[in-house]
Amino acid sequence: MHRLLASDVRRGRPWLSAMLSTGDVVHEVCLGVVRDFEGFRGGSEQAFVAYLARLVRNRLIDSVRHHEASRRDSRRTTELDAGTVTDPHATPSTSSASRDDAELLRTILATFPERDRALLRGRLEDHEPFSVLAKSLDYASGDSARKAFAVVQARLLARLHTAKESTQ
Repeated sequence: MHRLLASDVRRGRPWLSAMLSTGDVVHEVCLGVVRDFEGFRGGSEQAFVAYLARLVRNRLIDSVRHHEASRRDSRRTTELDAGTVTDPHATPSTSSASRDDAELLRTILATFPERDRALLRGRLEDHEPFSVLAKSLDYASGDSARKAFAVVQARLLARLHTAKESTQ
């Protein structure tokens, strides 16, 4: 699936391969879904997969457009420090909800085996390449670490979604 996405996005844009990782886009979308489950209104696994696919497609389109615009105008840069950007719509109740979501995430992650938690932490927090994670976590190869990551990430998202639904 990843190869199909990558070849489709980069078709006719060979310069884009150095600027855009479809795998990273998928990971960013999944992290966004973890942070905001309210955006999902479906009731089945198929609906959830379709929702994720639509979000990934839209994010890829936005990324391609951004990089194409940057290529046209080399003066355009987007060097924002994520730590200094604040949500102008944040309220005490949304901040509280974010803390609750973080606690829910910690609780669910505590039920995962240590190897799975280390894989998630290594990729999402430390941005380790899969080849490095494979060696440190004793996977057969970078590809097997990538596949394991996809399975663990999907399991985490499904558990978060189920937990969020049960609290509503």
